Amino acid sequence: MSALGIIVWTWAAVSLAAWIWLRINKRKGLDFFGRPLDGVTSGSPHAAATADELAAKLDPRRARGARSATAAPPSTPPAAPPTSTAGSDPLAPVPMTAAQPMAPPVVNPPAGTDVTTSTAAIWGDDVPTDAPPSVRSDGPDRTDPNRSASVVDALQGVSWPCDLTPLVDMNAPSLATRRATFTTGSADGPTVGAAVAAALRKAGFIVWSPSAGTLMADRAPDRVELVLYPRAALAAIAGQRRFPDVPTNNVLIECEVI
Repeated sequence: MSALGIIVWTWAAVSLAAWIWLRINKRKGLDFFGRPLDGVTSGSPHAAATADELAAKLDPRRARGARSATAAPPSTPPAAPPTSTAGSDPLAPVPMTAAQPMAPPVVNPPAGTDVTTSTAAIWGDDVPTDAPPSVRSDGPDRTDPNRSASVVDALQGVSWPCDLTPLVDMNAPSLATRRATFTTGSADGPTVGAAVAAALRKAGFIVWSPSAGTLMADRAPDRVELVLYPRAALAAIAGQRRFPDVPTNNVLIECEVI
């Protein structure tokens, strides 16, 4: 091969290599010497846009998907910053609203119930209001060693009428030895009161009623105070029923050694 042929083939090979190099660099956004075209730098937003345009030309479906993804609004709006309710100071305490006291339960007496509060209406006509002369007017002798140790012992021998059933007062467990409570739903207040007064007399007690609803029973050396509630709902402390599980209209009798 002549020298001219060698020169021609060499020039053709170099030209082909330069053309291939230039095509490769153009796809990368570079000129022949590896410099960015039109001020586009690798990793810039324009370079990314150029890549997206190239992808759109290759696959139009990708272009539509990219546009819809870009234009889609956020699924949930950004949360609003918390606002302070105590003025401009975000660390200021929030004023508290005072809790309203709970209203006491409304007690509705059953139809036809006698709610008279006189002594005779509760304990019977034969129960006096004053203590008889035979009992100590200043109360029992608390130094007497023969006094009963509990209300159960003091009421020994009493046959409770009207299906009266004992209860436990969970509000006063320390008084369990001195206090006993009974309830019944088989009779109204006056019927129960008169029957209890008669049962105490039969067991040897002297009874009198210093006030409506209260009965004193004395059997030396013990004295017991009885309080009758015509309806269980009336036995309450600060508006809260002491025996919430007892039916509202049941009769309650509370006995305490004094």
